[in-house]
Amino acid sequence: MELDPEIHAHGHKVGHHWIDIALALSALILSICSMTIAIRNETEMKRLVTANSWPYIELQHGNARDGERILHFDARNAGIGPATLEKLVVTYRDRPVHSAQELLAMCCQVKPDDSVTLELNGIEGRVFAARELVTFLAFPKVSTNEPYWDRLDDERFNVDMAACYGSVFDDHWITRLTTPKPVKVSSCDELQGDAFQPNPYAAKKPQAATAP
Repeated sequence: MELDPEIHAHGHKVGHHWIDIALALSALILSICSMTIAIRNETEMKRLVTANSWPYIELQHGNARDGERILHFDARNAGIGPATLEKLVVTYRDRPVHSAQELLAMCCQVKPDDSVTLELNGIEGRVFAARELVTFLAFPKVSTNEPYWDRLDDERFNVDMAACYGSVFDDHWITRLTTPKPVKVSSCDELQGDAFQPNPYAAKKPQAATAP
């Protein structure tokens, strides 16, 4: 029994060796260019998505809100993407502050048994939506606060705040009240200092009042 001879397929050639080489090189270069463009497009898309999800926590304070005399210390997400505030550090005249009560003791001679009116909100671990503002300490100008209000209004300019926050892509930044431009860091462990706890029961015991 005779078998038909095996036929091998060969690429079509134009009959000129150098032209065949040029066509092969052109196909290779075209493939490389296509891959390069695809990789570049993917990188640009990632940058675009990151830019459209970029958060920015800014820290601020003021002495009025909605027409009322009230001292307030705020964190606001001025970016366009959500942010998780992982750590807040507060200092007064370069001394660490662990709670609202400690701040009032240090700046305004408020004693632990003095009756004052405070509005407090915990923000550590809080997810901020874009444009969301949270007041973590408010001190309204009411009768119980009158003896201390003007003093805190003056001394708030000696208060510095720093916050570390993360994005949905697990990028992290540190921003400060005095230097608001965010600095990118690998993690919030790079923000030195004890965390500020607005909740008086979670904070350390206030220090004795001392003159600034």
